[in-house]
Amino acid sequence: MRPSATLWPEQAIGLADALRIYTLGGAEGIRRVSETGSIVVGKSADFVVLDRNLFEIPVTDIKSERVQETYFRGRRVYRRAAAPEAPQ
Repeated sequence: MRPSATLWPEQAIGLADALRIYTLGGAEGIRRVSETGSIVVGKSADFVVLDRNLFEIPVTDIKSERVQETYFRGRRVYRRAAAPEAPQ
C-alpha cells in the first residue's frame, strides 16, 4: 500500500508552530538557543526577508514566496536581483 501524500486534519500544525520548529526549535536541537533561533539582542542575527508576510496570505501561497534577502550574523549575504522592468 502506498502512503498518502496528505495529512489528516488532526496531524496538521499552524504556521506559528511550523516557524517555531524551524527557527527556535532548530537552535534547541543543536544546543545553540543562547546564540541563535530568535531575534533577540545579543544573538546572531540570522534571518530571511520574504516578499510578503506569511501571516497575511493564504497558506496555499506560502510555497510561492520568494526570499528577497538573507542575513547571517547581521550581515546581508544574499540579495535577490531586481526583476528587469517591462518595456513601455
